This record gives sequence, structure tokens and C-alpha cells, in this order.
Amino acid sequence: MVTLDGKESIFSHVDIKSPYKVGKYKVDVLSLEKHLPILIPSSEEIIIIDKIGKMECFSQKFKDFLWDLLSKPHPLLGRISLKGNKFIEKIKHLTASKT
Repeated sequence: MVTLDGKESIFSHVDIKSPYKVGKYKVDVLSLEKHLPILIPSSEEIIIIDKIGKMECFSQKFKDFLWDLLSKPHPLLGRISLKGNKFIEKIKHLTASKT
């Protein structure tokens, strides 16, 4: 994972010790959560999230953060999984109703 300000961390890898897994990859939820504050927009910045998928949705903090962002007036550009859990479907339904 690389943030737009150049910070890097390993979010998923076959050798990570974690109870969260997608395919052969294990997911480091804390790695994602430590970068959430960088997503907080200032003024009218556009928010870019690549991506909203099964791995990211292991984090309740990420889901809460994203849901809060969607209620704000800031423009958001994101990529979301075609298939997903109830949370992903809820976001798709919400964003479809806004267009």
C-alpha cells in the first residue's frame, strides 16, 4: 500500500500472520487503519480510494470512516469490488441513488 504522500506499508502478503485472509493472502488490518487519518479531506479536496474490497472491509474502522466520508459533501473517487459483502452492496446502493 502506498499513500499519495509517499508512505508505504504492506497491507497483504502470503507471509503475514493474521486471521484475515483472501485467497492465499493474509491481511494486516492495522496497516490499513494507521493510514486512515491521511484520508481526512481539508476544504474541498477530492478523496481517492483505491479500492473498497473484501480485504479493506475486514477493518470496522475503515468501514466506519468510509461511511462517514460518504455523508460529507467532498467529491470521492473510488474503485469498489464487483462482488462483496453487505457493506459493499450498501455503498453501491447509496452511490447509485446519488447519480
